[in-house]
Amino acid sequence: MDDFHAELRAWLDRHASDAARFTPPKDRRIGRGWGPDLLDRHRRDAEATRAMMLPCIRRIAEALTGDASAWNEGIDHDSGDAALGEYSWIPNSEDGFVPDGGTLWMATHLHQGQRIVLEAVLDQDVCFLAEAQRGGPPWTLDQQWGQTSWQRARMPRTLDELQQLTDELVTWLTHAVPGARAAMDPESTAAPA
Repeated sequence: MDDFHAELRAWLDRHASDAARFTPPKDRRIGRGWGPDLLDRHRRDAEATRAMMLPCIRRIAEALTGDASAWNEGIDHDSGDAALGEYSWIPNSEDGFVPDGGTLWMATHLHQGQRIVLEAVLDQDVCFLAEAQRGGPPWTLDQQWGQTSWQRARMPRTLDELQQLTDELVTWLTHAVPGARAAMDPESTAAPA
């Protein structure tokens, strides 16, 4: 850490005049100006987020169905796919809250009338939510987890939050206590390869 601190201090000293001239924008929304840099960042953020989610949805599918491959990807609005919980997002359009970066949607196959949805919401940063849904369509909310705090994509804390969410959900599935918020599962989700 001492070496890292020294390198950072040297870099900051070397670029102090650049940092003094930089004024961060008041509105950080990604859709404000979709230039090539932002498009590339969004693509990388979405790819990294998807890679983080894959081992988690496989673990959830195995806990629910016994088959780690019993899941699919991509929201199908015609089949009633939606996040059913109340997440108190501030509306940013006539349609309510529409994340600038969209969402990544994964759901387990239906098993004994239930499926689990794992969703990433990309809006400059990323947060995760998970829901147990019954019936469908129309789907009804059985249990919800998240939303996690907003984190920068591609960062270790982001993966930690997703793993914690997955641990809670898998514990809930394996202990079958309806309506109870699960305790932490000691087995943590593996990092993406």
